[in-house]
Amino acid sequence: MTRVVAAQLVAALLLTTAPRALAQDSPASNPSDPERPRGAQRFRNFMVDAAGPVVLVETIAWAGAAQAKETPVEWGDGANAFGKRYASLIGQGIIQESVTYGMSEALAVDSRFHKSDRRGFFPRAGDALAQAVTSRRVNGTRIVWAPLLAGYAVGGVGMMAWYPNGYTYKDGLGYGGLALASRAAVNLIREFIMRR
Repeated sequence: MTRVVAAQLVAALLLTTAPRALAQDSPASNPSDPERPRGAQRFRNFMVDAAGPVVLVETIAWAGAAQAKETPVEWGDGANAFGKRYASLIGQGIIQESVTYGMSEALAVDSRFHKSDRRGFFPRAGDALAQAVTSRRVNGTRIVWAPLLAGYAVGGVGMMAWYPNGYTYKDGLGYGGLALASRAAVNLIREFIMRR
């Protein structure tokens, strides 16, 4: 994947995930609340992240970008090819969110985005970027978020199961890494543009 294609995919994700970031901040999951949400709320958050209406619309934009670049080229163009790309991205997202949710539950970590309490651009930006790879424990300490990293890796690699021959786990890890980088960018949007 070239840098230009990667940059276009990140830009498409940023344009489509801002509404999703807003949708995740429900009154029941106030991002400034240090406590972990109850089990039912965590499951609702998982369902919205895996297959909510905003995610389905967001995936149309990603599939459109993939269609424009004919990625993967073996699927060609036209409505049938767009359908394959759309279904592929939905599958990747479901795998990614399922792994992330399951591991978050097992490790009892809080996966919500929390706005920074610090002042100044760089400290706040650092907190937002760190949350792309860290999570909170019940006591408020931050740990590297294995569920998120595993979710993106497994989602990307899992997608290779239905990709045409010739694509490997390395391609899948690349897709997972791109999605992780876009999460960091979305966190910056949440920190500086979204309301508390």
